[in-house]
Amino acid sequence: MSRIVTRIAPCLFVLALVSAPGGESLAATRANSLEVGAFIPYTLFDHDWELDNSAGYGVRVGWNFAKGGEVEVSYAVMSSSMSDTSGIDADVDVTTLNVALIRNWRAGSKLVPFFYGAGSWVTPKAKGSDLPPSDEFNFRNERGELGITLGGGVRYYLGDRLNVRAEAHGMLITPDSQKNLEVLVGMGWVFGGK
Repeated sequence: MSRIVTRIAPCLFVLALVSAPGGESLAATRANSLEVGAFIPYTLFDHDWELDNSAGYGVRVGWNFAKGGEVEVSYAVMSSSMSDTSGIDADVDVTTLNVALIRNWRAGSKLVPFFYGAGSWVTPKAKGSDLPPSDEFNFRNERGELGITLGGGVRYYLGDRLNVRAEAHGMLITPDSQKNLEVLVGMGWVFGGK
């Protein structure tokens, strides 16, 4: 997984430098615009999950329906490993699907802080058949769990249509109130808008 992240991050950075024109940002969260992006999350998993903290990759699509208001759907995959005290070791892929409402402040400027609130679906998938069922997550049956994600961050516009984005989220996963923390960095491209 770290090889994937170390390959994606420099490519995104070079793409940003090449495609960013000079001057002030004009697109910054315009109403009726579409934003498509890629990101790298780093997740600190709840201790009860017995998963190692890990990085991953993800994609997102957002619609700015009003100046400052946005709906976004994102999908991310984190590859981790489970190492519990009983000596069981296994690789686990954790996927998250978020449907979020975002409130952008200072929309139209180069630096745009935002609040992020989402409904989340989190699914761990263990690799290996010798895993016992877990009380917290049934890794063998790959059962997903519903969660609530809250956080915030900032977008910085490099040009009219391109931004870099950094954010932090706290995720509360039901029914056992597990808490994951994640930090994300990524890029977004804006299309359309008034």
